[in-house]
Amino acid sequence: MVPPFLFHIFRYNKIKVMTIQMRKNPGVVETVIDMLNHIEVDGETMEYIIRKVGMEDQMLRQLFLKASKDVLWDLTVEKKNV
Repeated sequence: MVPPFLFHIFRYNKIKVMTIQMRKNPGVVETVIDMLNHIEVDGETMEYIIRKVGMEDQMLRQLFLKASKDVLWDLTVEKKNV
């Protein structure tokens, strides 16, 4: 089931997900993604950006809930070894 806050546009058998913010600010997200790709953003820089926009907790939760059990297990083992 698609969450109610997402709007789907079907193109070329692919689904493009558009959030409410993307609909309110057309092209902005694509521009930001292009900029990040242009600088070949690395993990540390992306983490810095996520923290600076105050999204660390939300991103952690979303990624955690969408991760497979195998990935979560591997991360748990890795964390125990740190």
